Amino acid sequence: MLEQGVQETCTNVLYRAHMRYSGSDTQLAVDLAESSESFGAGFEEANKKRFGFVMEGKSIFIEPVSVEIVGVTERVSDPCLSLKKNR
Repeated sequence: MLEQGVQETCTNVLYRAHMRYSGSDTQLAVDLAESSESFGAGFEEANKKRFGFVMEGKSIFIEPVSVEIVGVTERVSDPCLSLKKNR
C-alpha cells in the first residue's frame, strides 16, 4: 500500500480465519483476536449468531487464513447518496 501512495495512517489490516466444524462444508470468517484461545469462542459465537446453535465437543478446523489491507486515499462525498434529515 505504501508503494501505491497510501499513507500508513490511512490503512487498516484485517486478519481472519475461515473456520468450520468437522464434517461441515460451511466456513465462517472469524476476525482473529490477539490470543489463539479465543479462536474457538469467536467461531462458536459467529456460528450461533448465523445458524442458532453450537456443536459442543465437535472439532473445529481452520482452513484458509486471510490478511486484507484496506487503504483510503481520499474521501468522496456524493450529494445523491447523502442522508436526508427528518424535519
